Amino acid sequence: MGKVTVLQPLEQVRWDCAVVSAPAGRAEELARGDTMDFLALELARVALAYRDARFDRLRRAAGRVAELSSDARLDRMALVARTVVALAGGRDEIALAANVARLDRLGDATLCVIWSVREPLC
Repeated sequence: MGKVTVLQPLEQVRWDCAVVSAPAGRAEELARGDTMDFLALELARVALAYRDARFDRLRRAAGRVAELSSDARLDRMALVARTVVALAGGRDEIALAANVARLDRLGDATLCVIWSVREPLC
């Protein structure tokens, strides 16, 4: 795989946490466990691995995000994470960049909603 292109937004976008919702009836259960803490850690590892063009680490971290998301029934995040795993071994740099960015946005918004059950963050 060649050089990684990091896309930068032209303007900062604020995510409104009220738009995203946790799975029905699961927000309190998810907020109590360590799953979301581990998920946040793995999402950070995905971002670092992508930034450093460490695609082996990217695949592992995105795979762990997919597993944790599946266990927590966060199906959309699990799907995007599996897509990142598949793209990390290929040559489609643009699709990989787009899906890593999508996973980052989705992860931030989801964690914000779930953690707001414990304390208001947004």
